[in-house]
Amino acid sequence: MVEPTHFLHKLLNPQSLCVFGANENLLQNMGCQELLNILDDGYKGNVYPIHPRLETVLGLKAYKTIAELPETPDLAIILLPKRIVPQILREIGEKGTKFVILVTAGFRETDNAEAEEEIVKIAQQYGMRFIGPNCLGIINTHCKVGDEECILNTTWVNYYEPNRPGNVSIASQSGTFVSHVCFLTPEIDLHFSKTISIGNSLNVDIIDCLEYFEQDPTTDVILLYIEEIQRGREFIEAVKRIAPKKPIIALYTGGSKYGAKAVASHTGSLSGNDDIYNAAFKYGIIRVDTLEEWLDTAVLFSKTIPIGAIPKNNRLGIVTVAGGPGATMSDQASREGLIMPELPKDVQEKVKTMLPATAQGIQASNPIDFTFQISPQVFFERMPKLIAKKDIVDGMILFGAYGRDFFQYHEIGMSFYRTEAVQNGLDVLKELTEAGIEYLKRMVKKLKVPIIFVNYLGTKDEVVNLLNSKGFTVFRLEHQAVHAMKNLMAYGIFLQKLYSSSN
Repeated sequence: MVEPTHFLHKLLNPQSLCVFGANENLLQNMGCQELLNILDDGYKGNVYPIHPRLETVLGLKAYKTIAELPETPDLAIILLPKRIVPQILREIGEKGTKFVILVTAGFRETDNAEAEEEIVKIAQQYGMRFIGPNCLGIINTHCKVGDEECILNTTWVNYYEPNRPGNVSIASQSGTFVSHVCFLTPEIDLHFSKTISIGNSLNVDIIDCLEYFEQDPTTDVILLYIEEIQRGREFIEAVKRIAPKKPIIALYTGGSKYGAKAVASHTGSLSGNDDIYNAAFKYGIIRVDTLEEWLDTAVLFSKTIPIGAIPKNNRLGIVTVAGGPGATMSDQASREGLIMPELPKDVQEKVKTMLPATAQGIQASNPIDFTFQISPQVFFERMPKLIAKKDIVDGMILFGAYGRDFFQYHEIGMSFYRTEAVQNGLDVLKELTEAGIEYLKRMVKKLKVPIIFVNYLGTKDEVVNLLNSKGFTVFRLEHQAVHAMKNLMAYGIFLQKLYSSSN
């Protein structure tokens, strides 16, 4: 694995660090929260709290100034009032530390451009690179300290289990979208490699992050939250180069009247017209409209891109055990411009042989409706194989993968549920389901046809956790699956056009 040469690699992989502004007031001090996460998430380098009055912070020896430290830390994190930031930056520069995360706010977003100019000059004087100001820091789940890999989390939200190291990286002009999203990701099995809160982007901007993610071997998918782009030409050149290799999914806020007003007070950004950004995004960026779609698209890409299961077109197949979800997904697919091809007559005849008696005559085309009854062998093996091998669709959504957790009752029901006969039946169901999912995993890897599941129970169902562990994406609601598949198909079509134009 080739180590990136980009300067951000050193910033995200410090061998030691210091924190200005941390105390032990968890409820009111962001420095306490960030230092606690650095320690609690398992960072293995040396950590030095710097505080003018305290002797210890969270069990660590505290130092009054950075000059007193026994070594020159690779990274300094500043969570102090704006008025003393210039002085602290100079002290950091005199010590020889080259990388800084400046969390402190109150600069451009409060019309204080002069203060920004001062810290930029200080950074240039000492050859320092800094993220911020007005940011929440970084998460690196593949941080290398010596020969050991660990998690470095300088944000104020813990990267707790079941979160784990992943292959999706974020560059965001919102700190919330690199930290608080960790509350949402376990439900959809999304795991991050890097997250970078760039704040006001005075010294490190989105283009820098893109160029680093391009080199980073643990990043397969890139997420951007954009309020403004300062270096438009460089941005487009980076996107044109990177998007064919690593998909870029962007959530842009600021193209509307009220969005522009909100981002101006957030980071002081000057937003652009939606049409301008859409023109810039045409070079391979997948643009989404909501945080939900941003994360949902990322998790699907994170599982399909590494195995090359990328659609060549936008033909969708739907298999369901209930009419309502099938109709809902079909309607949504139509509104999103996806094609739901009619199954050929010979395929429909084969489908009919798999339908239960309750479904005969209902729907043997697309969507395929099994009407509440289906066997694991049919659902996970025979039906997907039949459709995928005929090259009828480019991707599929399956509704109805449930396990024993589907059966939830009160006292009378649970008494029956616990009987030996029922439990034996559920054991058989589990064995057949596990075998079917394993078969489906091999089929997707071979035929490169992506498959998404929808399960209302979410991770409360053991089948969902099994599907996640085997590399499948599972959403709780139908529209999530359709939106994510639409975006994956759009990326596949982009690649096809790119390859055809280059030949």
